[in-house]
Amino acid sequence: MTLATGSPLYGVLCNAGTSGDCNYNINVILESHLACFGNECNVEMPRVVKVGEVFYEYVRPACVNLPFSTDVSSVISKSGKFACADKNDNESVQFACCKDSNVLQHTCGFSGSRVSYDENTAMCSAFFGASGSICDGMGEIIISGEGLLYPKQDGSIDSLSCFATGGQVDPLYWQGSTCSIKMKVNNEGQIAIVHKSDTAHTATHLMAVDQESPFYFDVVWPETGSYPAPSNNCNSLSACAVHAEYCLCDIDMTESQVFTANPSSAEELMDSLKVGHPAVDMFDAGSFSEEVTSSGYTIYRPTGSSGLAKETLFKVVTNGRTIFYKNMILQVTIPGQGGISIRNPPTFLNLINPVSRDAFYETEAVIDHFFYHPNSPTFFAVNFIKRLGTSNPSPDFVSTVDQAYRDGSFEKDGVVFGDGSYGNLEATFASVMLHADATTVAVDADPFSGNLREPTLSYHAFMRSMELEPAADSPYFELWLDNNGEEMFYGPGVFGFFDSNYEPDGTFNAAGLVSAEASVYNPIRAMRMMNALSSLVENGLTNCFEGIGQNTNDVNCDSFAVQPELRDQQRAVLRYTPTSTNPKDVVDEMAMLLTGGRLNYYSKKVLAEEFQDSIDASQPFSAALRMTQRLITVVPEFHSSGLVKPSLRGREGYTPRPPSTGENYKAVVFMYLNGGMDGFNALVPHSECQNGKDMYAEYASVRSYNALAKNTLRQINVPASTPQVCNKFGLHQKLERAQQLYELGDLSFVANVGLLGELCNDQDWNDKTPFLTKAHNLQRTEALRLDVRKEHPGKGVSGRLLDALQTEGYQVHGVQVGPWGKQTMASYDSPSLTMSNTGEFEQFGPMQWIERKDKLLHSVTNTTALGSSRFSDIWGSGLKSGIEENAFIKSKVGNVNLQGTYSAEFSLIEHMIQTAASRGVEREIFFTEMMGWDMHFDVVNAMDAKLTAVDDILMNFETNMKAQGKWDDTTLVIFSDFGRDLTMNGGNGTDHGWGSNLFFAGGSVKGGQILGTYPDDLTNQSPHVMGGTVIPTTPLDSMWNSIAQWMGVTTDAGLDLVAPNRNSFPTEYIWDKNIMFDAVP
Repeated sequence: MTLATGSPLYGVLCNAGTSGDCNYNINVILESHLACFGNECNVEMPRVVKVGEVFYEYVRPACVNLPFSTDVSSVISKSGKFACADKNDNESVQFACCKDSNVLQHTCGFSGSRVSYDENTAMCSAFFGASGSICDGMGEIIISGEGLLYPKQDGSIDSLSCFATGGQVDPLYWQGSTCSIKMKVNNEGQIAIVHKSDTAHTATHLMAVDQESPFYFDVVWPETGSYPAPSNNCNSLSACAVHAEYCLCDIDMTESQVFTANPSSAEELMDSLKVGHPAVDMFDAGSFSEEVTSSGYTIYRPTGSSGLAKETLFKVVTNGRTIFYKNMILQVTIPGQGGISIRNPPTFLNLINPVSRDAFYETEAVIDHFFYHPNSPTFFAVNFIKRLGTSNPSPDFVSTVDQAYRDGSFEKDGVVFGDGSYGNLEATFASVMLHADATTVAVDADPFSGNLREPTLSYHAFMRSMELEPAADSPYFELWLDNNGEEMFYGPGVFGFFDSNYEPDGTFNAAGLVSAEASVYNPIRAMRMMNALSSLVENGLTNCFEGIGQNTNDVNCDSFAVQPELRDQQRAVLRYTPTSTNPKDVVDEMAMLLTGGRLNYYSKKVLAEEFQDSIDASQPFSAALRMTQRLITVVPEFHSSGLVKPSLRGREGYTPRPPSTGENYKAVVFMYLNGGMDGFNALVPHSECQNGKDMYAEYASVRSYNALAKNTLRQINVPASTPQVCNKFGLHQKLERAQQLYELGDLSFVANVGLLGELCNDQDWNDKTPFLTKAHNLQRTEALRLDVRKEHPGKGVSGRLLDALQTEGYQVHGVQVGPWGKQTMASYDSPSLTMSNTGEFEQFGPMQWIERKDKLLHSVTNTTALGSSRFSDIWGSGLKSGIEENAFIKSKVGNVNLQGTYSAEFSLIEHMIQTAASRGVEREIFFTEMMGWDMHFDVVNAMDAKLTAVDDILMNFETNMKAQGKWDDTTLVIFSDFGRDLTMNGGNGTDHGWGSNLFFAGGSVKGGQILGTYPDDLTNQSPHVMGGTVIPTTPLDSMWNSIAQWMGVTTDAGLDLVAPNRNSFPTEYIWDKNIMFDAVP
């Protein structure tokens, strides 16, 4: 719409100077109401206006739409798609369609305009007089496209199409034919919106409002189970029709007044009112009269009215926000005897004309909802304290920070922090840093006070305290902190670098306390950090000897030992110089800088003596300083807060076992698909199904756009020994080797398996499930520990299996690759080794010209006395044994070049299996993981890529194990923490589910079978499907019981240790070894 120069809006947007030329601003905020001018007055909602040669887009405030309405009319799009629109909608329909007898006319005010139903009616009267009306024949108009002539409102001819510029891709126009909006309700009480025409037509529906649309959402019903559903015959409501998976119901609309007398408080008002209203200052002066009450709110009545009515407004100021409420409730009612009403659910996105602007508004509203939620200050307080103060804050600490966040103000010693606004971070962080628990030295004496320092902060603390500066010829430098557990996308939590509720094994777990940073700690990473910091001390910032400098090709690291001058090629150097040359003073000063003065007396004494011995041995002061810098990075106080009380007793190291014959070796390799594999697109019902049912058609209907084409599936037959709903299933097309191994008898599936407390269905699952489902951080931990009733706190199922095997007399060992291995390998008394996800061994002290000082290193990480910080023990407990075991295994496996292999992790596992006899191991469990299975978007294409990689690993691992003669002794289990929903989300992906399908392979596997029970009904009518989420029908305990027996656990006590919840299931679910494996003696 082109603005006339006389328009007040033109004047504001032009912003003309004294010369009369426009001075355009990028953004313009209208500070007052402006009168419309000329044709502007015919426009209900401005969109894009032209001022001179410049275009401005009007950004309206956020508004919500009510999806249910009875004052509706049909609309149809240029491409012939039908929907039912509210007649007051002035944003969705782009041009008018009018008729007089058989004469049809399209019109619009300007290119890209929008018209409401009433405006369309007025246009028709303007063209044809009293005989003009809106087009009412569905399908009677075929829009031929761009270039037609469109008479404008003023009668002139516009050669541009009404949708030539600035319009919709598939514009809509009003139809006079009647239509209705209906409610679709499934068995879970979720609803979807359906638009129905009252006139027969061939137009397709917009997907969001089609009767078969998969887009359900949750609503609040008056009471649980009160909604109509197929399972209750739609509550016998005459307004509803029963369909297979839903009830389709007619609706009525009601607007009711809520308060007839003043509410007693602002809290009562906010609890009862849900309809908002624009601020009164957006209306003309005098539109409302104001009454300030003593109850914490203000009343605004339309001028001339009295008392309370539906039009009455209430203003409430809460948490710094001013909110206006309208005194009404808008309800959707399913009419009839026993009818039921719900709130008309508001949505920012218009279902028939969604635009990105409204998606931003809705996102902002969601953020506001969480930000202002009454629980949020407490949530933020706990997590701020964990990150900045102590991992296990006291109630008073949390309460203080919570209140500072709510008040936006915090006072300490007469100094006020914050501006009084809700959520003020200055006040919040001041309350964290200045609370007595953070500033009182005595608190450090609490063994569980403080925290473990995250690796990245340890690096930065050392570099800052030791004064890292760029080298003279290097104006800037890069830090490459890879493989420290905090790399992007590789943290143990999908929403951050840490699992904030991680409970380390041992005293922490027993006490129900947490250490988030411990979730990324292991001895391998500790060795890597010590190597990196030692390299920084000796060589400056380079990538040599595991340094954290930028990887360059111009530095010859191998020559550093014989040509020290080459070290001058560093990008940055440490410039720290002590203020004293006295060894004791130097150690004290470094202890203050690096440990906050908390370094214990014994470590100070040892470091000072070592410094003095170096000087006495005629070593330069600079060499003694570098040695001390290297050694102090090992002390627990540098990596944790709290006080360390040394016991002066050494920690146990690693004791190699004598070699075994290798004839009695067995291994299980667990390949964990991190994020939740969509198992129902890995194993798909195909044909020859029970009672002639077409299970594939049902699968395709439920999975919608995410269904795999039937002709792409790899068919497998189901043996009579493990009957399923179909005799033929299909595998994902990328599982080529999996299909071949299934047919060869070396691979089987477990259908609809998952973590369970008891067998359950959609009616009782909540009562029978003692854990939270669908959350990565929670269900992953539960699946890897398999201890839903917490009989073995902190211990993992793999670790307990090793414990049970050790009790049987076997020499056992565990190897974990990836951040989550420690969850499953945690044991009572079984050794396990953490390996890098690159598949490489870590060499401690790679600079051969530097004395390692192992004895001193272990003396400063000795066991601690009663009352010492438990966080320091996390750092020191496994360091000595980890270094020694890593060195021993490397000596047996050798220097393996893993570059170019199909998988670094699996290549390493193969070498370790090959050397099991020389390592004295008889039973071994390996845990590795593959990232990237959390497929909320484009699941079909994402699964193609990921299953290709899985099948490649399966093929290569099988080949290499057969070459070693170990295929019969090894079982590969490919599993995930949970499955994914059957129904599609808005991004052509799938959301977190529960039950899934896994597979396992090996030479001893009883292959060619599908164990468990594949669902015979994938719809929400099934008692094991709710809202697309499949409830497992086979517990993980079943397969673990079978695996444990195959590995050699023979006693009930041992099996109960492995799967402590197994006896919660009927005996047929307690599988013995012959269920999953070939008969063995």
